Amino acid sequence: MAEEIPALAQTFLVINDQVYFLEKIITTIGRGLDNDIVLKSLNISRRHAQIRYELGKCVLYDMNSTLGTFVKDQRINRIVLKSGDVFRMANIRVLFVQNIKELEDESASVTSELKDPGLSGEDDE
Repeated sequence: MAEEIPALAQTFLVINDQVYFLEKIITTIGRGLDNDIVLKSLNISRRHAQIRYELGKCVLYDMNSTLGTFVKDQRINRIVLKSGDVFRMANIRVLFVQNIKELEDESASVTSELKDPGLSGEDDE
């Protein structure tokens, strides 16, 4: 069993209404089955991105993916994540949460960022 890192105890990603807890120093994300988080989309590279725990912070790295990783519509190579940040890998939006209390305080603004009528294919009622 891997040693648990206390600072990561409440750290997770929300992707397509699923929660993925970050429990390792390096978490890999991509289409390849050998990743920690596997995303079944042809728009996602086999090894698309990594989140690394460095000096008490979570850092998102793009792994030279074909369609890129974006934060606030800016393509990134590396960025320190803050709780509530939304990033995009190809057409998949990801919410980063490091402290559940912070998410509760900002839930209204984060929810509106995650909703994109062009991607969901659903009609609003």
